Amino acid sequence: MNNLTRQDYKNSNYQLAREANCDTLQLKYDGWWAGIRCVDGTASIYSQTGRLVTTLPIDPLIYGTFIGEYMHGTQWAQKQDRKGKVFLFDCWNINGQDTANFPYRERYNLCRVNLPLFGDQFRLVQNYTINIYDDIWNRFVATSEYEGVVFRRANGPVSDTLHRQKRTVTLDGVVVGFEPGEGKHLGRLGAISVRLPSGAIVSVGGGFSDEEREAIWQSQSQYLGRTAELKGNAEFESGSVRHPNFVRWRDDK
Repeated sequence: MNNLTRQDYKNSNYQLAREANCDTLQLKYDGWWAGIRCVDGTASIYSQTGRLVTTLPIDPLIYGTFIGEYMHGTQWAQKQDRKGKVFLFDCWNINGQDTANFPYRERYNLCRVNLPLFGDQFRLVQNYTINIYDDIWNRFVATSEYEGVVFRRANGPVSDTLHRQKRTVTLDGVVVGFEPGEGKHLGRLGAISVRLPSGAIVSVGGGFSDEEREAIWQSQSQYLGRTAELKGNAEFESGSVRHPNFVRWRDDK
């Protein structure tokens, strides 16, 4: 396959994944999706938009297109055992053979057997059986070490829709300001500025209806100082939260 397009993900949970016949479980890495073209001893790493991100030396015996997660550009990826590493989890073609319709278990095995030729900066994403979901979630996700899990079908082709479940965190914060909307929200609220318990201030633009945006923008003094419950994908060491969305007002606080 020449087109390096990221596979579709469906936000799901364990039960929905089982109903979709998923049987393979992987931890979700918080880096950059990477399309890796291997030619003449060089692995060229492309983003999902087709931009060349970096190149790494590899054994010239490897010819093909692999898919992975490049540990770059996020706070999670900066840890010493991750920074600059590439974690492989799929192979879309090898030695001129298109593997798009190979079962995932075979494509994953191509990553595994070729891994020694990639060098020290490359790793392999670990596969688990979905039957140990509870253990994996409690050990690695609930502890905030990883941001979630990905569910797959071991016999699925590249075109398979993947299921994922992310860990979410809920925080309360105090409204300290308002940001004007743009585009379709011109003339009404774009986002609220919220101070979290850590002291970090975040901009929260999601989770509001159009009616709520109008009401808040027209009556800002009534909302200043109110406590808002927020939901995000992860909490950073700084005390900030990733991708915060408004959930509800906590007038009991």
